Amino acid sequence: MDITNRKQILILIGGILIALLFYPVVTHCLFYYSRSTLTTDELHYPIIILEAIALYFYSLKVERQDFLTWPEKQGKALFYVLAVVILYILDFAGGFISNIPQKLGWQEWWLKPLSKHYIHLEIAWYHLNPAILIICYVSWSICIELIFRGYLLPRLAIVFKNNVAAVVLSSLLFALFPFFYFTYHWMICDFISGIVFSIFYLKYRNIKIVIVARVLVDLTTLYFFWMVFSRMAVK
Repeated sequence: MDITNRKQILILIGGILIALLFYPVVTHCLFYYSRSTLTTDELHYPIIILEAIALYFYSLKVERQDFLTWPEKQGKALFYVLAVVILYILDFAGGFISNIPQKLGWQEWWLKPLSKHYIHLEIAWYHLNPAILIICYVSWSICIELIFRGYLLPRLAIVFKNNVAAVVLSSLLFALFPFFYFTYHWMICDFISGIVFSIFYLKYRNIKIVIVARVLVDLTTLYFFWMVFSRMAVK
């Protein structure tokens, strides 16, 4: 590898590190020594937006290329609808698969115990104005797909010179992100989701479909959690 190519790879690795570390490092510095509150929970969403913005300017100013290095492919309206529906179904199928160990009686290591403070915080969170919850979830969904599929996946493919490795690694990192609240259940669920969404984006190169499908999945998840926690009294 000549010096120019080595420099380009190092620049790409720098962007990959920003994608993986910006959110967890910032949230750790801001909230690690403070008790979780509704305010700290709400601030997580602007931080992920700031990360997406930081990567956008990094790609333009440092990498000197577009944020989305893979040109967007266009399709017919029916293709858009079917693709979103299929991604949506496959994502929830992955959720059912991730529940198999729990069904086999491995709850002790499969499910993370929830503290009373966490439960009370979740109850208060889902008593917020529904518009606020929807805005938070939608902003997270858009940014997370832009970061992991739009930004990270193509650059991992360049660094490793292997699309399969890029799909697997980006999905594993997606399953671990943001590195501080995962359980085995959510890790496997997100890993399967990452594989499905990454393969689709690799093949069809359309980030809009991926984002819409992720938004619908997360809004469905929001609805289920809202149904559970909104009926509980805030103490």
